Amino acid sequence: MANKSLRASVAYRRALISKPSVRALSERFTHTPRGSLRALLSQAGPFRAEDAFAFTNKGWRITEEDARALRERFQREVDAVKLVGLSALAASLSAIPIDVPVMPTFNLPAIVVAEVVRRVTDDLTNQLLDTVVAGFPGTFGRCGGMAFAGLDYFLVGRDVSNSDQQPASGPLRDYIWKRLMDSLDLNVTEFLEWVMQLHILPVISATASSVIGAAAGTVLAGPVGAAVGAFMAGKGDIIGLGGAKVLADRTGGELDKLRTQLRAGPGWPIGLIYDDSPFVWEQHQMLALSVQDMGNRRLTLTVWDNNDGRQETRWEVDVSGDELQVNRGGERDDRIKGIICEDYRPAVPPPAT
Repeated sequence: MANKSLRASVAYRRALISKPSVRALSERFTHTPRGSLRALLSQAGPFRAEDAFAFTNKGWRITEEDARALRERFQREVDAVKLVGLSALAASLSAIPIDVPVMPTFNLPAIVVAEVVRRVTDDLTNQLLDTVVAGFPGTFGRCGGMAFAGLDYFLVGRDVSNSDQQPASGPLRDYIWKRLMDSLDLNVTEFLEWVMQLHILPVISATASSVIGAAAGTVLAGPVGAAVGAFMAGKGDIIGLGGAKVLADRTGGELDKLRTQLRAGPGWPIGLIYDDSPFVWEQHQMLALSVQDMGNRRLTLTVWDNNDGRQETRWEVDVSGDELQVNRGGERDDRIKGIICEDYRPAVPPPAT
C-alpha cells in the first residue's frame, strides 16, 4: 500500500488505543497473519486518497446483457419490498381514529383497511417496477463495485492500479463488475425500500387517503360506513407515509452502525438516496473513511467518492431536523436525503494491472 506507516495508523486510531505502539494497535485490531505489520496496518488504516483507484466511476459502458443482469437483481426484490410498504400502509390505516358527532370514536375497521390496501396495491407495484425497469442509459456506473473493490485491495495490503484510465477489459474490469453485483445482492432490498419510502409511499399515502370514504361505502353498510365517509369528506392525506423525515430518522440509526464499522476497520461502503431521481439505479455508493461525532445529532464524515478519483471529501451531516442535511466540502447538497450503512463482505481481488 502506498506510503503506509505505523505513525499514520497510530495518529488515526489514537482515540481507540491505550498507547502509541504496535502492541496497542495489535491488541485493538484483529489481523491475519498475526505479527504482520502490513496486515495490521491494512486493518487499522487509514485508507487515504492515494489508496483509491485513480480512474473515476464515470462513463462505464453498459451492454444489454449487463442491463438485464442488473434488472434481474432489482426485480426479484420488488415483491418483498412491496409487502413492506403495504404492511406500513395497513398499520397506519388501522390506527386512524374516526371521530364524528353522536358516535364514540373508533378506529378504521379492518374490512375497510383491507379494501383500501387492495385498491392501491397495483399502483404501488407498478411504481416500484417503474423504478427498476425504466431504460438504462448507454453508460452506467460501477460505484458499488469500485467501493467494494477499493476496500478489498486495501484489506489484503495490495496496491491498486495507478492508471487513470478505466480498464477496457481484463481481470480488474471483471472484478469491479463482480463486486458491483455483490454489492447489489447484499443491499438492493435496502435501496429499493428507501427509494420507496422517499418517492413512492407519499404518493400512495395520498391515493389511499382519497379512497377511504369510497372503500368504506363499498364494504360497510349503515351508520358506520356513513360515519367514515363523513369523517373523510374534504380531507387530504391523513396517513402521512414516507417522505424525507423518515429517511432522516433512519439515517441516524445507519450512522450509528457506520461508526461501529469504522472503529473496527479502515473504511466501509455507504449508499446515498437522492430526491432528484426515483430510479434505484441512479442512487450512489461510495466508501466512508472516518466519522467524528459533533453532538446534537451532527457528525463529520470523510469519504472517498469514486466519481472524483483520488480525492477525499469532508462532509458535515445533520439528522436533527425534518430532512437530512449534508454539506460536502463546504457546499450544501440538497439532493441527499438518506445514507445507508451497507452490508459488505470482503473478497480477495486479482492483481491490479
